[in-house]
Parts: sequence; C-alpha cells; structure tokens
Amino acid sequence: MLDKPDGYFVKSSEQPSVGVYREAKILENIVSKLDKIQSEIGEIKEAQDKIWSKVHANTIQMERLKDMWK
Repeated sequence: MLDKPDGYFVKSSEQPSVGVYREAKILENIVSKLDKIQSEIGEIKEAQDKIWSKVHANTIQMERLKDMWK
C-alpha cells in the first residue's frame, strides 16, 4: 500500500526527552512568579486607592477650613 512498509503510518509512542520536562518546569515557575507579581500589584493598587481616598478627604476638609476663615 503506497509502497510503504507495515506500520509506517502508525504513530510511535516515544517518550518526550528530558529537555521537554525541564522546559515545562521552567514555564510553570515563570507562570507562578507572574501570578505572585500580579497579586502583589493588586495589593499595591488597593493601598494606593486608600491613600488617594484619604488625600481627597483631607483636601475637602482643608477647603472647608479655608472657607470658614474667610
């Protein structure tokens, strides 16, 4: 059949090389570090939002005090 030997079109069940496992492990480490960085960025953003909220409130209070002294 098509001048090919028996089993030519059968996919062999070769085991992936050690390099493939090593590369997969490296990618897993990179993804876990990126997840950690992303969560830290979220925490920083929350802290920054709280700071801006307090700054805004203090600015409003300062304006009210200025109006009282006029």
